[in-house]
Amino acid sequence: MNRAGISLLVFLAWLTMLPLSGAASRSAPDDAAAPSPVLVYEVRRDAVVLAISNKAEIRQAAAGWLEQAGGLSGKFRVGTDSGIVIRIPFVPLLPVRLYDLTFQCKELLVLVPEISSPKQNPQLLAFSAEDRLYVFDCSYPALRPFLEKHGLLRFLSSPEAKVQPSFLGPSIPPKARPYPSQS
Repeated sequence: MNRAGISLLVFLAWLTMLPLSGAASRSAPDDAAAPSPVLVYEVRRDAVVLAISNKAEIRQAAAGWLEQAGGLSGKFRVGTDSGIVIRIPFVPLLPVRLYDLTFQCKELLVLVPEISSPKQNPQLLAFSAEDRLYVFDCSYPALRPFLEKHGLLRFLSSPEAKVQPSFLGPSIPPKARPYPSQS
C-alpha cells in the first residue's frame, strides 16, 4: 500500500474518533444546536481542505445517495489513493432502510476517487449507532449536484488527466471544468 493509501486509513481512523455534536463532552445547551461540520479531506494533500456547514439539505442529499446505492459493495478494497473523502455526521441519527438492512446511521463517509479514475466508483461508508460499518457502491451522477454546488470538482481533477470524462457530460459550465474542452 502506498503513502496515500496509508494516509487515508489513518485519516479514516481519526475521523471515527472525533466526537459528534451533542456528545457527553458538550457542556452548554446552546452547543447541542450546532451540528459538527461536514469535512472534506483531500487524499493527495493528506489534509482537510474544506469545512461545510452541516445543514438539513446535506442530510437530505446523503439520504438520497443511500437510497440510490446499488447495494452492499462486493469490492475487496475500500478506499481510494486519490480524490476526496467527505465526512457527514448525523445528529439526530439518520434512519436507513435498504433491502434487508435497517439501521441508524451516525456518520457517512463518501469516498470519491479522482475524475481521471473512471474504473473506480465512489463508495459510501455508513457507520451505524451500533458501530457497524456498511459499505455501499455509489455513482458519480448521484453525487454530481452536491459536488458542483459545493465546488468540490476542483479537488477531483489530477494533473495527469487530459480529457474531460464523459460521466460529467456537457452540463458543467466551462469555468468549472478542470481542463479546457477539446471541441
